[in-house]
Amino acid sequence: MVMFDHLRARDLKEEYSSRKITDEKAFYDIWCEDIAKDQDLLSRALNGGIVSHCFSWVFLSGYQSAISHTFSEVNKDDWASFAVSEDRTGEKPGLNWTKSDGIFVLDGYKTWVAGVGQTQQLVVKAGRGEQALYFCVERETAGLSFELKEKGFLPEMSEGIACFNDVKLSSEKLVSSERVRLFGKSEILYIYLSFCGLVIGRSNNETISGDSWALAKRIGTALQDDDYSEIKSIDHEIQETRLKAKDSVEGVPGWEQDQKLIAMYSKGIQGN
Repeated sequence: MVMFDHLRARDLKEEYSSRKITDEKAFYDIWCEDIAKDQDLLSRALNGGIVSHCFSWVFLSGYQSAISHTFSEVNKDDWASFAVSEDRTGEKPGLNWTKSDGIFVLDGYKTWVAGVGQTQQLVVKAGRGEQALYFCVERETAGLSFELKEKGFLPEMSEGIACFNDVKLSSEKLVSSERVRLFGKSEILYIYLSFCGLVIGRSNNETISGDSWALAKRIGTALQDDDYSEIKSIDHEIQETRLKAKDSVEGVPGWEQDQKLIAMYSKGIQGN
């Protein structure tokens, strides 16, 4: 079967046309009940975009696949957040670890957790330099708590701060950092893949929808092969699609504001 043909055969656009996704929890439920049934991370990202009506779900769909692509140790059938950001002012100390009697003890903060209202696991880096280690931590772990932040430019998505207070972890919670260096590029391409889904699901222009299917397959092939050599060319096509789709996409509130999720990556990719 050609990549994504099984999604095209389902006609997800029609299947979800009458389904109201009112908030992040509603989208999370659909993701767990339906989207995650497809074990292919590429299909999940595209499917998530097709059923989306806003850029928040586009981001979260691509983000989930990117995390699972990077960290094989996470439970890919539930939401995770790769919490990297720390407070540069020092008011909230960054995350560090110590080890006692074979147990890792984590203390400190991560200052940006995406989808904090629903995420069930955090992937975090503790320590710096050669001492840095990566852990996957379940939401209900003793000593881990969250603070909600004010909403960012993706208004439907919850954001938060993670506080680690004497969080004790076994070595089983360590995850490999082997693929971390590729996370930035794979995250962008998975989000672009999900954006193709949004255009497929919401555009009333058959030519634009058809071109988005073709672009989705191109992105999917790059991710499947871990080949990022064409990312500049892919970005160029994505930005053209973003501009072309503006007048044909229906039912996406906040398009003018939130489409910068897609626009903002281009400068870094193109080096200008």
